[in-house]
Amino acid sequence: MESTEYLLRVGGEIIRRSITENEIIVPDALLAKLQGNVVLPIRNLLVIQEWGTVNALFSNESVQWWTVPVRRIMLKAPYKLVEKVMVPIFDSKTETRIEMRWDPPEGMRIILLMMIQRVNAFYHIPKCYLYAVDQRPEYWRLPLPNVFDDGAICEGRQIRKFGSMLEAALNILETFDNSNWNADLWNDVEKTHRMFRFEAIDGGGFKTLPMDANSWITLCSKTVNSAIQKNILL
Repeated sequence: MESTEYLLRVGGEIIRRSITENEIIVPDALLAKLQGNVVLPIRNLLVIQEWGTVNALFSNESVQWWTVPVRRIMLKAPYKLVEKVMVPIFDSKTETRIEMRWDPPEGMRIILLMMIQRVNAFYHIPKCYLYAVDQRPEYWRLPLPNVFDDGAICEGRQIRKFGSMLEAALNILETFDNSNWNADLWNDVEKTHRMFRFEAIDGGGFKTLPMDANSWITLCSKTVNSAIQKNILL
C-alpha cells in the first residue's frame, strides 16, 4: 500500500513524502520462538517495607523471578548458652524457642529469589531460594537448617494462590519471618554456632555478636546452580 504525505517545514518549504507499506508474513513457529525468548529485567520494581528494593525478571511465560533483599533473619529456634554466648540448637526437643533477630556481617548481602508462577488468573510461589552473596558476585549457602544444597528453602508450607504477584511475595516474606527453624538439613553445627551468636542486653532482648571467623565465606558453602541463579537480578 502506498500513501503520500505533505509536510510544511519551519522555513516555509513544502515537501512531499511517499510511503510504501508491505505486510511481512512471519511464520507462527518463528514468532513463537522470538516471543519465548523475551526477558525483561526491571530494577527498582518496588520497595517492600523492612525488606528493601525488589528487582525482577519478567517474561511472556508463566514464570517470573523476583530478587528480594534480606536485611535480617528472624531465627525462631531453641538456644543454649555456650561460654556466655547464646547459640541456636535446632535439634533440641526440650529448650524453649526464642525469636532472635540476626543481622548479617559487613560484606555479606542476603537475597531471597522467588519463583512466581501464574496459573490461569492466579499466582503462587512453588520455590524460593536463600543465598548469601559476595562482591564478585558468587552465591553461598548459609550454615542454617531447612535449606537444600542448591539454596532452595524447605518450607513445609501449603502452596496458596493469590490474585497478584505482590500478594504472593508478601505471603512468602511473612512465612519466612514467622516460621520455626528445625533440624531438617542441618549438617554444619559448628559453623552455625560460629556465625549465629547472640548476647543478652540490659533491659531485655538480645543483640547479634560478631561471628567467630575472619571471613563469613569460610562458614558457608558455595552453591552453583546456573539454571536457577541466572534468574537473579542484583
